Amino acid sequence: MRRLQLLFTTTALLKQGLANGSRSGADHYRAQPTGDPYNSRPYDQGESAADQDSWGYAYPQPPYEGGGYPEDGAWNDPSNGPVPLSNEAMAPRANAEQSANERSEGKDVVAVMQSSAMGKLAVATTASVCGAALAGFISANTVNRPLVAIALGLALGALFSQVGGPVGELFRAMAVTLILALRRLPSLRQHYPLLKQLKAFVVRRRVRFPPNAPQNLWRYTPAPPAPGQKASVRFSMARTVMAVFFLSGLIGNMIAKTIHIFFPFMITLAFSILGAYVTTLEASHGDFVRCLGMKFVEIIRILFDAAGETKMTPKTLALAGQLGTKLGKLDQKYQIRSRVGSATSFLWGKATASAERIQKDMKSEGGDEAFSPPPPVHDTYDGYDVYNAPPQSYQASPRY
Repeated sequence: MRRLQLLFTTTALLKQGLANGSRSGADHYRAQPTGDPYNSRPYDQGESAADQDSWGYAYPQPPYEGGGYPEDGAWNDPSNGPVPLSNEAMAPRANAEQSANERSEGKDVVAVMQSSAMGKLAVATTASVCGAALAGFISANTVNRPLVAIALGLALGALFSQVGGPVGELFRAMAVTLILALRRLPSLRQHYPLLKQLKAFVVRRRVRFPPNAPQNLWRYTPAPPAPGQKASVRFSMARTVMAVFFLSGLIGNMIAKTIHIFFPFMITLAFSILGAYVTTLEASHGDFVRCLGMKFVEIIRILFDAAGETKMTPKTLALAGQLGTKLGKLDQKYQIRSRVGSATSFLWGKATASAERIQKDMKSEGGDEAFSPPPPVHDTYDGYDVYNAPPQSYQASPRY
């Protein structure tokens, strides 16, 4: 009899333990130290002591209506299954997810990118590429030594990405901007299939761009996506025409500088007008040019969005402000502006005096007669003027 009582007592204790274990088990939202912001929160966010387990982790709000956990006995009844959440009960968790996303978006993108060794290497490499591009552009418009400038830009870009101050911040921001833009560029292939449009242009089988657009492309507006369908193509006819006008002019300028036949600006303007006209055509080549122009617009938009995330504009203004402050201090110390102004005034006075002296010399002693052009020189033979000689009659020489 005593053994039966012991058996029943053990069975009851096991049931009680299973009920408590189901409350704190992994299948019933027990918080484990996994780093998940929703399943492992330290007891520092306002939870009550009843929601804290023995490990110091707090139970998140369980997804059941009414809040809290069911009573221990309710778990043993299969009919008391979990009740699906309503919108009101889902609101706290949705707000928590939104706040977590806002906290992650509020972080500095550059700092997040450099939080790992591979990120630091990627930022340094991309910063060196940006430095080489800037140095090559400056060299092409000044000294025309591209190889030396590109090598110097590579070294300076990698160096500036590791230093502090506004210069380092700006170079790191440029590098992260380029990385983010390169990551987002593949998303444009779905809406702007440039190779597909090129193939349609070559085989003369038209694929209209943008798809499902009205006859008047100037009135195109993206429609909201239907359930189960992809979003409409982002398209603006005005922006596309401006983009093609710029790209065509750039191509025309390169051709004009290569062939050296006409004035470069005339060829540039002709190519720009031709490209803008082709953009408006309802043909396969018009579709290809529209796809190219709008893809260029989207690439620029991606670059601007990435620059906004990395705060390129504030960092550029900070560097410009620091340079202005240093130049102001140098000007106060060495009087640079006054000396440059004095040198400019001196050179201008010398040039003006020289011009006046030359003009005075031209008008002195005889005026314009002293500098009158010489008389025309005629062909002569032994002092005889051939052109001004009087006409003479021809006489035949006598025969001997």
